[in-house]
Amino acid sequence: MPPPPQPLPPPPLPPRAAVRGLRTARSIYIYIYMITWPEKEFKKLTAAFVRCNKEAWQMSPNTSTTLFTFPKDLGGLQIKLPRAILCSATWGHLTRCCQFDDGTRQLAEITYKDALEKYGCLDMEDLQFEAEFLTWDQASQNSFTFACHLTSTIGIRVNWDPFNPDWIASAANTDLAQVMIDTQH
Repeated sequence: MPPPPQPLPPPPLPPRAAVRGLRTARSIYIYIYMITWPEKEFKKLTAAFVRCNKEAWQMSPNTSTTLFTFPKDLGGLQIKLPRAILCSATWGHLTRCCQFDDGTRQLAEITYKDALEKYGCLDMEDLQFEAEFLTWDQASQNSFTFACHLTSTIGIRVNWDPFNPDWIASAANTDLAQVMIDTQH
């Protein structure tokens, strides 16, 4: 007869700490593996996107693409092309990475500082200016540089200081908890 099963050892972390660790590990994993498309493939995607829109609107393949990108008040359809969609998604991703005091924010801060140092910039505004002169492949080596490159290619500027020490996101969780305790009536 086999021996009775042994009880499982207690987990190394309490359940809440384990969940926090899992969330942090997951967000770091997601941050590290932000996929950037090669420029050649992205141009093919954009061409296919425009071709599909022309077919959906039953237009000739020779119809000018600007019809899709012009603002509605100027007679266009004002469709976001893949580059604008990717730009919005990339900036949204970086915003979420910098939102909480965790490992993802720390990794994002390292990445941001690396970009500033590599291109001799003082802030995001300088980095956006420098990113205008980079190729797609050069810019895609760093998430912040790539986001800045995308904004320059669609002609916009983003005014953002992701690691401003005066922002609540820059405060340590313990400091925020202490403020909440101190302000309770």
